[in-house]
Amino acid sequence: MNFFDQQDRARRRSRWLIAVFLLAVVCIVVAVDLVVLLVAANVGAEEQMVVPGPDWVANHLDIVTWTSLLVIAAIVGATLFK
Repeated sequence: MNFFDQQDRARRRSRWLIAVFLLAVVCIVVAVDLVVLLVAANVGAEEQMVVPGPDWVANHLDIVTWTSLLVIAAIVGATLFK
């Protein structure tokens, strides 16, 4: 086994792991945003669950923005803490 071949394979694996990590971060952010939007839309709803539509989400983009920023900050903080 050649040293340079091993380095090349390790570099390819690292790129793959970074891509999968970024995909996982995006999925986590989207999932948390959806849960927070569902909870925010249903605060004060008496009987049945309300699913927020595009207009409601457009009027409450600050919720999505802050939730996304907080989740990303938590992930970055946990990633950097070692």
